[in-house]
Amino acid sequence: LHDSDFYVRFGQEVKRLREQRQLTQEDLSRTVPIDRGYLSEVEAGKRRVSLYLAHQIAHALERSLDDLLSGEAGDE
Repeated sequence: LHDSDFYVRFGQEVKRLREQRQLTQEDLSRTVPIDRGYLSEVEAGKRRVSLYLAHQIAHALERSLDDLLSGEAGDE
């Protein structure tokens, strides 16, 4: 798994979980808090995120960091 593949998969999982919770990027970016444009780039796999930011996103999505990183958050 290449670095870029990891960040694309991470971003896809963030987007999937955000949409599952019927949150907009604006909603999630306010909760984390980060800039909405930055979140958009995270979801597109264009940004590398720190461990701290990944944890903040997971917490805002009510998931464990492990779930978010592994893509095994399910459809609960």
